[in-house]
This record gives sequence, structure tokens and C-alpha cells, in this order.
Amino acid sequence: MRNRIEMPGLKLVVVLSFLCLVPLTLALDSSTAITQYHQDVWGEGDGLPQGSVQAMIQTRNGYLWVGTRDGLARFDGVKFTVFQSDNNPGLDSNDIRALYEDRSRQLWIGTFNGGVSLYRDGKFTSYKKADGLPSNGVLDMFEDRQGDLWMGTWNGLARYRDGKFTAFTVADGVAGTSVFSICEDLHGRLWIGTSGGVNWFAQERFHHCVLPDGWLNTTVRKVYVDRAGVLWAGSTGDALARYDNGKFTRYGSQDGLADDRVRDICQDSDGNLWIATWNGLSRLTDGKIANYSRPDGLPHNLVGTLCEDAERNLWIGTHGGGLARLRDANLKVYTTREGLANNFAKCIFAARDGTIWVGTEGGGLSRYNAGKFTNYTVEDGLPSNFILTIGEDLAGTLWVGTAYPSALCALMTDGRFPPYTRSQGFPIRYRTANSPFSRRGTAWLITRFTVFMKRVTGHCGWELNAD
Repeated sequence: MRNRIEMPGLKLVVVLSFLCLVPLTLALDSSTAITQYHQDVWGEGDGLPQGSVQAMIQTRNGYLWVGTRDGLARFDGVKFTVFQSDNNPGLDSNDIRALYEDRSRQLWIGTFNGGVSLYRDGKFTSYKKADGLPSNGVLDMFEDRQGDLWMGTWNGLARYRDGKFTAFTVADGVAGTSVFSICEDLHGRLWIGTSGGVNWFAQERFHHCVLPDGWLNTTVRKVYVDRAGVLWAGSTGDALARYDNGKFTRYGSQDGLADDRVRDICQDSDGNLWIATWNGLSRLTDGKIANYSRPDGLPHNLVGTLCEDAERNLWIGTHGGGLARLRDANLKVYTTREGLANNFAKCIFAARDGTIWVGTEGGGLSRYNAGKFTNYTVEDGLPSNFILTIGEDLAGTLWVGTAYPSALCALMTDGRFPPYTRSQGFPIRYRTANSPFSRRGTAWLITRFTVFMKRVTGHCGWELNAD
């Protein structure tokens, strides 16, 4: 059974939520903080054969296939079916490194040292070095527009055409001995990430990318072409590179990326680019980077593989933390991570202009507008950071009731909070628990002793109204 995990800290207090009318299939909205997505996690106790997830794919029949260091798993949304070498002839290694579905809907499984296996009609067939592969370790696979299946191995590149393998190595122009990633751009060029940098292949020739200062002349673990045709390359130390119109742009930890060791790249249906690193997950949207790591709820910071499913959920394979799924939800929770003053909300008020005001216990007042929080405390003129009630009069002035000390204050247009306390004639010495306004703009104040006070409009005068 899956283990559903809520984001840390949210079990203490329900702070603020909005219920939105959205379609049943929810994309990962880029305006939503990553910490506000709902996360599910599966580990070994939930049926996963092992906690290090190294490859994932959702096949067209809807199954999610997961490759681990100790077997292959097929997930139907409820349970895992595990395939291992000891009871599946033709699957010659449990260390699964790559998964690919070709245009004939056949599943190919690349392994660490058991060659590549083809899963068809419920049976596995293996291909190894003796069949023409340059190595028994298959690290990535890709089918080009001509129908050729390419395989990256520990010792070069292989092309599978008409039932035969052709091997390409460093001697043929491949940039590095090991080939980790393969993709194709909109012009039909094949891009190859290797242990020695990046190649592109066209018209039966390899071309090596040479960049200033030796940039990307290192292990490139991932090459990826997004829907706009932009090429992305992730390396083990030179971070993330973007190649468009003949120009390379670098995104690294100094730009906000979670880490310079990139393992995988995936663009979701909403256009967000997700980057798996060795120190958490990054999301790149409109040039801005947001990160998600273990303190935020990610089961492990070593993220190795990413996959978006047909329902627009993002699947995250970690090394040691199992499998996680991020999905958008109707209910969004806001905490200090999103900018709320603190996690102990006492009152919420929706102003006529659409602004949401949140009074907290000890953190002051929070204003939520245009997707951002602005906070006000005693340093901004509030008489106290203990906010118990919020209201609005007919003129649109915001009124705030506090405790310690008990006071009533108004937010003026210049940002000041002039307070009404006992020294200004405010008759309440105890907590102001509520301040609804009548249709005439009169404020009714309820204290802890349920004695009602009425502020007479036009001057700072008060009338006592007891039950």
C-alpha cells in the first residue's frame, strides 16, 4: 500500500487554504510553490524491490515501470509487480539502468552488466556483447525518427537496425568511452552525452562540441531537447547548459540550481523544466529557479531520474529514498515556507479588494495578494504581534484587534497602524475576540467576557452594550 506523506510542519496547524475549481487532470502549476504540491512516497515496504530508483517510464498501456538496483517493477497505481533475474529468463541482471518503449510498444530494459532485454508478450529476450553490443552495461536508449534504436553503453554507442547491432566507440569519433544519454533535435541530429563531453551525430559522422575553458568537457549525464527544440545538457560538475540558436547558457549553483551535479532533466506539460541533481530537485520556470529538497519533504536529496505521467504528475526516483510523486491538488496549504508570518493562524479575513489577511499568534499580520505575502509586525507599528480579529469598515479601512496589549488599530493609507488602547479611551483591557462591522460601519467588539462595545463613528467614543 502506498505511503501518503504530507509536507512537514503542516500537521501542527492548518493555516490557510483555498479550494479551487480545477479540471480532474491537474498540471503542476508553475505559480504554485513546490512545497504546496501533494506528495506520495513508495519504498521497499510498499512493494518496491529496492529503494534506489534508476530509471522510469510510463508505457502507453498506462503502467509505470520502475528500474531499481535489485529488480524491475511494474506499477498499476495500486500495487507493484516485481521482475527479477532469478525467475525471469532473459532478464540477466537486477541492476536496471535504462527503460525505453519503442514505436512498436515493446519495452527495452538496459542493465548494469546483463546487456539489454526486450520485454514482449510477457517474456524477456536478452542481447549482449556476443550479439554485437559494445558492452554488457546499457545506460540509455533512444529511437530516432528513422526507427533506429540507439543504446549508450559503458564502452561506446550501439545502433540497432533490422535486427543487427552496429557499434561506435571513441575510435569512431564518440567524445567519451561511456555513453550516458541520447536524444534527437528538431533537425534530426542525434545528441550524445558521454564521459568526455557532448557529441552530435548526423550523416554518419560524429561532431564534438568544443566550448571555451573546457566547459562540458566532462561527464555529461543527460542531454534533452524540450518542446521548443532547445537542447539542455546536464553534467556531473559543470551544472546545466542550455543550447539555443548556436549559443550556450550556463545555469549553476551560483544561479540558484540545487547542485552542479545534474542527473536528469524533464519538461512537464506546463512548460516547467525539472532538473534532478545530487542535492535535491530544481524547477526552472521563465528563468527563475525554485528548489525542493529533503527539509521540504523530498524523501532523499540524491535524485537520479524523473518522469511525467499521462495525468501530469511528476515522478521522482531517488537513490535510497524510493519513489515519490508530486501532483497538484485542489487544496493548497500556506506556511512560513510560502511567506506566512508564522504557522499559528488565529483569524482570516477576505477584504473587498480580494486581499486575504491572516492574523497570527505571535507573528503579526500577513497580507496575501497577487500570490505573495507581506508581513506586518510591531516594528511596522502594530501594538502587538498577537492578532485576534480583523475587519473592514465601509470606507475600506482595515481594523485589527490584538492581545498583549488589548488594542484596536487601523491600517492607514500611509502604512501606519495608529492604535486605540485604554490610554486613548478604548475601554477594553482584555482580549478583543471579534470585530464584525454593521451595515452602517459600526464596529462591534466582543471580549473574552462577552461584553459588547460599540464604537460611535465620527469620533473616538464608545458605548457599553451588555447582554
